[in-house]
Amino acid sequence: MGIQLREPDTQVDWFQPPRLRTLADEGERHASWLELFFDLVFVVAITELSQFLVADHSAGGFLRFAALFVPVWVAWQGYMAYATRFDTDDLGFRLSYFGAMLAIAAMAVLIGDVAHGRHSAAFAVSYVVLRTIMLLLYWRAWLAVPEARVLIRFYGLGYAGGAALWLVSLAFPTPWRYVAWIAAQVVELSLPPLSTQLHRRIPTSASHLPERWALFTLIVLGESVVAVAIATAGAHWHFTSAAAAVLGFAAVAAIWWLYFDRQAGAAIRGSTIAVVVYSYAHLPLLIGLAAMSAGLRLLIERAGQARLGAGASVAFLGGAVVFLLSLVATRLVTVRGSHRRGVSVKVGAAVLILGLLAIESVIPPLAVRCSAGLARVRREDPLAPFVMRLFADLGREIKRLVLGDGEEHTKLRRRLATTVLITIVVDAVGSVLMYVMEHGEKGSQIGSAFKSFFWVTTQLLTVSSQMPNPVTTGGRIVDIFLEIWAITVVATVAGSFTAFLQKK
Repeated sequence: MGIQLREPDTQVDWFQPPRLRTLADEGERHASWLELFFDLVFVVAITELSQFLVADHSAGGFLRFAALFVPVWVAWQGYMAYATRFDTDDLGFRLSYFGAMLAIAAMAVLIGDVAHGRHSAAFAVSYVVLRTIMLLLYWRAWLAVPEARVLIRFYGLGYAGGAALWLVSLAFPTPWRYVAWIAAQVVELSLPPLSTQLHRRIPTSASHLPERWALFTLIVLGESVVAVAIATAGAHWHFTSAAAAVLGFAAVAAIWWLYFDRQAGAAIRGSTIAVVVYSYAHLPLLIGLAAMSAGLRLLIERAGQARLGAGASVAFLGGAVVFLLSLVATRLVTVRGSHRRGVSVKVGAAVLILGLLAIESVIPPLAVRCSAGLARVRREDPLAPFVMRLFADLGREIKRLVLGDGEEHTKLRRRLATTVLITIVVDAVGSVLMYVMEHGEKGSQIGSAFKSFFWVTTQLLTVSSQMPNPVTTGGRIVDIFLEIWAITVVATVAGSFTAFLQKK
């Protein structure tokens, strides 16, 4: 009994010629240890990108963040695709990937400087080195895999053209240098969509791709976990920062759940176009996750302030919207069966988040809304007297709201009156639409105008109803809109009251 160690081979083939990997020859393939090690260097790049967005979340900052994310994504995609097709794990392959890791690390540490207009030449040289190593790998494959030379020639020429544009950019000052970078990225991004016909002739397998993209997604998602820890460690230990950290981690866990819940059964189906859709949908998906990471850190740091700010809100909430919509695209080409329910839930959630983003200017961060004024309590204050003072102040402000004639009272009354009037209009229009769509349909219990009005009103007031859900597609669309509006009204009213009380 015990562990038996296999005797090492007496002869080791240090160099093995690349060979075309197909599903028929290899079966279901999983990520190798070298691929997992290779992915680790991208942690540095994602961290640098996220930290830059934390420091600069202006409109220009978002553009630079997304623009610098693209070459990082393209670099990973190129090496991932080569390993999927020609991985031999010999000495030449390993040394090539180690060299590529150094080039990517150099790019990563230069991201902050390039975003501020410095050391762009060094960044371009690092990318050219990265692509030169890739061209050497494809040269080995050209010599060893004659049946794949058509595909190798296409990608080799494309990568060579992109590297040439990066070299040419060194002859121009900024910002013209960046124009050459954009042209190079357009060339490289166009390679997979333009090679779909070639992939039909060369029998490469796409079964490895969902796992590889999932691992890269996990790296980017891990940055959000790190952001929670770093922001919490640097924040003062008030209830607001702790609540924001807990809620932020819950958001990260929900994102993980959404992506990985059905990932084990993900298999790209359909033509080679499905592979392109699945891969390219991950570009905005990963950008959204990285932006969420930056926004989450800002949320925790500013939990005790009156409002989060437009830039930080766009990073956190806008990143979530981009992730949800991109996830829909990946699911459409991997998951079999009906997508109606999943797409409806994700799109509905995205619309709700956009609604919250639209009213960002009148609501404070989530933690402040949940516990207005708690961040100002000293640690030695007993909780009970604070709660009593809070309710006493709340009662006085409600009385002033009804009877007061100040400017803030007038603004709040107008906002509440506008919300009520719009809700009445939504109720009336929704009642008519539901009656027209559901009346007389099989299985529908909306048999009269009164029942339609009753159903819509209870849906708006309680975001639910004891009556069954609509049976028609149009009725379900109206139902989704009613629920979104009801939740938006609750958030608007709560945010208006909180902003009012804080100003008072």
